[in-house]
Amino acid sequence: MGMISSWKSGLQRSIVEQTGMVNDVAFMSLKYEGITKFRTLRPKWTVGLLSSMGVDGLITDEPALARDVLDTR
Repeated sequence: MGMISSWKSGLQRSIVEQTGMVNDVAFMSLKYEGITKFRTLRPKWTVGLLSSMGVDGLITDEPALARDVLDTR
């Protein structure tokens, strides 16, 4: 799979589509809102949410929330 680090212009989308590489790339975002927006633009493309496994197995992109959960436990 390839990686496109910046998606601000339509140039990258055009290159991927014109070269027939739609099935060879995945769009990744740290924010779920970015995934939702991208799916409206390119519903057939592979997308993924980037997250990390935190302390005690928590998966979140909000460190403060993870700390609150751990404090509660």
